[in-house]
Amino acid sequence: MIKLIMLTGFLGSGKTTLLQKLIDEYAGHRIGVLINEFGAVSIDSELVEGNGIDMTELSNGSIFCACLKDKFVEALVELSGKDIDYLFIEASGLADPANMEDILKGLEKHLDRRYDYVHSVCIVDSTSYPDLIEVLESLDHQVVFSDIIILNKADLVTEDVIDSIKTDIYERNPDARVEEASYCNVGIRELIDAPSGLMGRVGETTNTFESRPQTLVLKGRGIVPIDELEPFIKEIAASTYRIKGFLETDKGPVRLDCVGEKILIEPWERELREAKVVVISSIGIRIVSVITSAMTKYLKGSISL
Repeated sequence: MIKLIMLTGFLGSGKTTLLQKLIDEYAGHRIGVLINEFGAVSIDSELVEGNGIDMTELSNGSIFCACLKDKFVEALVELSGKDIDYLFIEASGLADPANMEDILKGLEKHLDRRYDYVHSVCIVDSTSYPDLIEVLESLDHQVVFSDIIILNKADLVTEDVIDSIKTDIYERNPDARVEEASYCNVGIRELIDAPSGLMGRVGETTNTFESRPQTLVLKGRGIVPIDELEPFIKEIAASTYRIKGFLETDKGPVRLDCVGEKILIEPWERELREAKVVVISSIGIRIVSVITSAMTKYLKGSISL
């Protein structure tokens, strides 16, 4: 059997960081990786390094929604024929994994080797959890349908906030194993090798065509002035859940990673394959006018929709 480990967590919580740690930790094993993005292009796959990994990317929706579920099933069937010991799945930040058990049961007869769904690991952003948990049902389901929960960025909040988050989590999921962390630094091998605590949890996903957020891709058209990039991002950030990607600037290649109004623009030392930025809107299609207005003000000609 192939051991399957699901990684969930709201946008910017640290899933890709934990995925890289898993890849490094299990380097002596045969590994498959499936990365799911809401945007039309994959950004996280650029951040993951590892040799001899069977990598699959599914973009433009949630793997638990009808918009992408068929492709997810096809990918699981194909990966079951690969010579792998572990399959790590990084779900998109707005994914609702409540129906994962049902998906696996429905495709059993089509698999070359069965999957052993051993763990669902939810990475919680301790800085944003209190504000989001009551308004995003998908985040609630990420907590409820996991057996391991990592309180990431715990160093950025007070002990009172951590205690409050733990209380809330245990009310939603009393059987969860909860670990505090910074940069997802936990004993992940010990957690994954421990017995599963999922106990066949099954529910109905909230990921639907109607609930999926509006996503856009911005493409670099040349050298972006770094002094104009920062105010541009600040102007549109308040209208987004997430902004992430890569651009070529007059100070060299940079990586963008923004959650709400928390903005990170940092140098990118590896080869820049393509200048592109994914924007996940928190205001629906109105994001187009917000971006267009900001582009006209700051970056006209250097990026495009």
